[in-house]
Amino acid sequence: MDEMCLEMCKITRWERGYRLILDHVDFSVRKKEKVLIRGKIQEDIRQMFQVASGVTAVQEGTCRISRAGIIPEQFPDLERMRAIDYLLLPLLTQGYNRKQAWGRIKPMVKASTLWEKRMIYADNLTAYEKGVLLSIAALSTEPEIVMAGDGISEMTEEERKKFGTLISGWLADLDMAFVAFGNLWEGILYFDRICEIQNGHLLEIHNTREGKG
Repeated sequence: MDEMCLEMCKITRWERGYRLILDHVDFSVRKKEKVLIRGKIQEDIRQMFQVASGVTAVQEGTCRISRAGIIPEQFPDLERMRAIDYLLLPLLTQGYNRKQAWGRIKPMVKASTLWEKRMIYADNLTAYEKGVLLSIAALSTEPEIVMAGDGISEMTEEERKKFGTLISGWLADLDMAFVAFGNLWEGILYFDRICEIQNGHLLEIHNTREGKG
């Protein structure tokens, strides 16, 4: 995986044993690449996100991923934690002390609306603020790839655009790959490729890198 930070090979996924969601899907993401996965059936997109992020085991095929940051679809059951404690958690679990961890994420927190709310409980944050919190937490360990579910569905259209601008800047600064799973991501971020799940198959419908070598 020298150039690839995500490789899915012949992935097959059945829904409750009768509907084929993913039919021998091959999918890979290069370092620094930005990819959107969309589709008409949201459950199919969700299933692919869960397989790619390691939440759900593959039924057939293989999935290999390098160091990853995950922005989940739903806010984890940690809402009685203060926002700052949640933000620090990924780095603390990697062995950083609290001062070191705060030094790494402080610039991102200051650039966001969370700066004024960092000391309050996470359950008092808005959907937009929770999305920002989850993103900072995912980016804090400087992964090679970040994968995001459809959690932005809880935001207003204006908040989604604002969120897209914010995360685009961070991704550019950190120079990492990004895969978004969900139709609402389209139009709020720039993507090198757009793929669509259709009848169990993953079709590439847009590629800005074709012909560039």
